[in-house]
Amino acid sequence: MAGSLGIMGGTFDPIHWGHLETARAVAQQLELEQVLFIPAATAPHKQGLDCAPACDRYEMVRLALAAYPRFALSDMELRRAGVSYTVDTLRELKRLYPDKKLFFIIGADSLDQLPSWHCIEEQLKLATFVAAGRPGYGERLDGLKPLLAGAREGRIKLLDTPAFDISSTRIRQAAEQRKSLSALVPAAVEEYIYRRGLYRGG
Repeated sequence: MAGSLGIMGGTFDPIHWGHLETARAVAQQLELEQVLFIPAATAPHKQGLDCAPACDRYEMVRLALAAYPRFALSDMELRRAGVSYTVDTLRELKRLYPDKKLFFIIGADSLDQLPSWHCIEEQLKLATFVAAGRPGYGERLDGLKPLLAGAREGRIKLLDTPAFDISSTRIRQAAEQRKSLSALVPAAVEEYIYRRGLYRGG
């Protein structure tokens, strides 16, 4: 789709195949020109939790994206520091790319949480939210009808994308036990995790 930009945000602690293949499927289905990965400084729902240092999370994303020509990396939230509110990121992207249509990619399991997101009404004006997941999530839009009334109707798309039973928590646990991560993350990310001694626990 000409003039279209996908956005994939998150702590990426660490980035994994689920992130990458979901973004790839969305980009293919919507014919996006590019997908921009934006690691968060501090996600609102993860304040107070220990994360790998921002520089390491950023570098792991950089390594993971090497094989995907349509994927790009931005440090805008890391430069901004503080809590990474999506609305601030979307405002900045709209300023940087005024002629592009923005698609913010989320997991379909996040649909129920959208009404509690900071300035969600403004976010739905700035971007179309793409909920990626398996069939069966359609009924969740019923609970969002008040949020999607009027001009915001149609600002959430549901896409059927491959399911990946991968979580960053599972990867951190496997890394702490020094297990192989090859089924969970790209080889360059696994090598980086062990070389840097990430997720070793106490």
